[in-house]
Amino acid sequence: MKITDSNVIRFHLQVLYGISVKNYEKKKGRLICSGAKVFGVPLENLARKYIPEFGLVPCFLVDACSFLLDRICTVGLFRKPGSLHRIKVLRTKLNHGEESLSTALPYDVATLIKQFCRELPEPLFPSELHVALLKAQALSNLQDRMAALQLLSCLVPAKNSSCLHYLLDFLHKVSL
Repeated sequence: MKITDSNVIRFHLQVLYGISVKNYEKKKGRLICSGAKVFGVPLENLARKYIPEFGLVPCFLVDACSFLLDRICTVGLFRKPGSLHRIKVLRTKLNHGEESLSTALPYDVATLIKQFCRELPEPLFPSELHVALLKAQALSNLQDRMAALQLLSCLVPAKNSSCLHYLLDFLHKVSL
């Protein structure tokens, strides 16, 4: 077995906390989409923007979150759904590479962010880590729990990690 950082992390999780995580990085053929499509596309195939604090983040997510931060006082921003017709039109425009968020309503953009995350072919937090995350959360000692969660976060692929970090930072700002 080749010694890598992820193998060392897996070893520490197993020995120190009894949490085993299989190696899942080797995936079979990736879905490759061409064009400006935004929804249902793997993160690595999306147009991304480098944000110094976060890394490479999908342009749609950056634009949508920036748009919503300017309209943060909208009541029930993520609770109230947008109009299905307007959302369908916005999705079509975005999938054809048109910049259409500036004229959209905040509820529609918030709904689009939720749809974007929901329709990713692979979840932002890999499903292979879900069981390990639950086991880490079940650790009784707070320091052990935090250490195990930090180790698990190191196993999240960089493309997912930067997007997840950006999204969670945005949601934190919304909650304030």
